[in-house]
Formats: sequence, C-alpha cells, structure tokens
Amino acid sequence: MKNILISLIFTVFLPIFLTSCAGTNARESLSWAGCYSGTIPAANGQGINVKLTLNADNTYSLIYDYIDKINTFKEEGTFYRYKASNFIVLLDSKYPKYYKISDGHLLQLDMEGHIITGDHADQYVFEKKIN
Repeated sequence: MKNILISLIFTVFLPIFLTSCAGTNARESLSWAGCYSGTIPAANGQGINVKLTLNADNTYSLIYDYIDKINTFKEEGTFYRYKASNFIVLLDSKYPKYYKISDGHLLQLDMEGHIITGDHADQYVFEKKIN
C-alpha cells in the first residue's frame, strides 16, 4: 500500500510541481535584456533622444542625444535588477538611474525611484527595439 501511495505521488504530483516551477522560471526570465529608446522632454529644447541598452551580464550603455543641439552624452556601467519587481538601478549613472521593466517597455522613474506622473508621464516610457 505504501509503495502504491509513493508511486501515485510521483506520477500525479511530480509533473504538476515541475510544470508550476517551469511557469515561475518563465516569468522570472522575462526577456528584459535589449535596447530601449524614447524621447524625453528637455528643459530648454525640443527633447532628448534616449537609448538605454541593458545587457544580460548586468552592464549597460546609456546615450542622451539632444535633438536641437550638438550635445550627446554617453556612459557605461553596471546595474542591479530586483528580480521580484523588475526594478532596475543604474549603479554608475550621473543621469536618472531608476527604471522599471514592463512588457517590452522600460519606464524611467524619478530621482527617488517613483513612477513619473503628470502631463508628460507618457514621454518617460521607452520602447524595446526588436532586432
């Protein structure tokens, strides 16, 4: 009887357990690495084109290119990703450093790590480029 119960557990519950674990891993392996771009408002200009590349090895490349000026700022560094919330902090950045990954988008957060609200909030959403 004991052997039948153990056999039943392995044949019925083990596949369910493995399937649920696979689902969890799929969610955790959200395809976050890649290149994100968008245009944010500028205090005294037409805007700033932003390109942020997040690499799987937790390094990044960030380019700020002013639309109506000859100013381009580039930096590279490392970032930390909080897996549970898909919250990212650029560790070596002079520029806004908090972001949140959301379904193929990257939300730039304010300087304290909060979601930007207001009339221009939609301009702080960067689209992921598909290669």
